[in-house]
Amino acid sequence: MEFEGLMKRLKRLEQAEEFSQWLQKHISRLGITLRELARRRGIAYSHLYQIYHGEIFPTWNTILKLAEALDAKEEAMKTFMGIEPIKVPVPSIVKEGTTLIPPSFRLIPIVAEVPCGNPIEVEEAKYGYLLQPEGEARGAAFAIRAKGDSMAPEIRDGDFLLVRPQPAAEDGDIVVVSIETDGGWESMVKRYRIRNGEPILESLNPAYPPISLKRKRVRIVGKVIEIRRFL
Repeated sequence: MEFEGLMKRLKRLEQAEEFSQWLQKHISRLGITLRELARRRGIAYSHLYQIYHGEIFPTWNTILKLAEALDAKEEAMKTFMGIEPIKVPVPSIVKEGTTLIPPSFRLIPIVAEVPCGNPIEVEEAKYGYLLQPEGEARGAAFAIRAKGDSMAPEIRDGDFLLVRPQPAAEDGDIVVVSIETDGGWESMVKRYRIRNGEPILESLNPAYPPISLKRKRVRIVGKVIEIRRFL
């Protein structure tokens, strides 16, 4: 077992060095700095520094983020994930039954394009599926597509939000929530807050006022645990 562990570690170091060389090549090609790349993709500079110098091998999600910023996503998917990119309108969104899903990936249904009207039905994949590496975004059971700018700049129009179903929220969580109104149920993505002992829903865009949940029928659908953005 010790020998197997050592071989796995050596393989990981080889992968880290290979990705480091690939990353350095594309950063040089675009003429950008490491700090600029970290800022563009929302990656901690210290973490990116380790990747750049071959000290660690990034997760699949980080590889995709960097490849998108470097305009080299297809090459990265072939080189480091061992798959041909799926030719669909939005990268990494696939239809049920595709034969191009490697065993280390799973499909997460995209159930709504957010979201107004009836409460979200999480069983139906209305907009296809996100191709998600196993082991990342643990607990995510479905995804929605953001619409509008009420959660900007953190969540932009067109972003895909991976959601872990749960019936309750803690102060500060970004949640998918359905509220009963006079016109029926409305579903939205907001930050859940407790203010003066009362729950409210808060937009990240200060142009939108908070929504009080006092004396309202509310259903927490789930917590947003990851944002997927395609350039």
